[in-house]
Amino acid sequence: MKYSCGAGLCNRLRVALSYLEYARSLGEELVFTWPINDACNEAFDLHFEPIDGLKITQELDRDHGWQDRHGVFPHPDHHPNYDLIKPKYEIDLIRTPYNAVHIRSSEHWEENRKNPSEFIRFIKESKLPVWLATDLRQTQVLVSSHGSVHTFATIEESDRIEELYRHTNLKHSVVDLFMCVKAQNFLGTKYSSFSETINCMRNQQGPLVNG
Repeated sequence: MKYSCGAGLCNRLRVALSYLEYARSLGEELVFTWPINDACNEAFDLHFEPIDGLKITQELDRDHGWQDRHGVFPHPDHHPNYDLIKPKYEIDLIRTPYNAVHIRSSEHWEENRKNPSEFIRFIKESKLPVWLATDLRQTQVLVSSHGSVHTFATIEESDRIEELYRHTNLKHSVVDLFMCVKAQNFLGTKYSSFSETINCMRNQQGPLVNG
């Protein structure tokens, strides 16, 4: 069975893992293409351990049976099994209980760029340390000025168009994903596949907001 996805990390994961369950139900292997592009700029195997029954390629051959899911829709009858995802590096960076926020502020999340007030309120009211996951330097700087937060790394200046593209690399995203999953309480971004995936991996629906 062959499928592909050219969207961002969490869209790729939920499509690949749901279709892997479908392939397994048929006794088949899933060959899943993982193109290197602006949405996801590094290879799967640099960051994750191999998964039985899942073969990752980086080439998309439309003439030989590929079906491009565009990362939007998982299989309608098979849920992704996120327990299969094992990072190749340390992702437990806070040893005590903590809370976490994910603020998506690139692309059309303009409200989160200008005034992420709900997230700032959550951070100020938290009685635990807070992990900040975000994708733009300006958001990291703004939110950090309102309270002490933990981050994987300082997001560097970028020559990419500020509002359109995330500024974090794939390792930064993977660490953010798992740190948010392990948090005591989580506040995420509405309509973000990253935040939605975190809720799925936590097996609970933390609140999702904008602004």
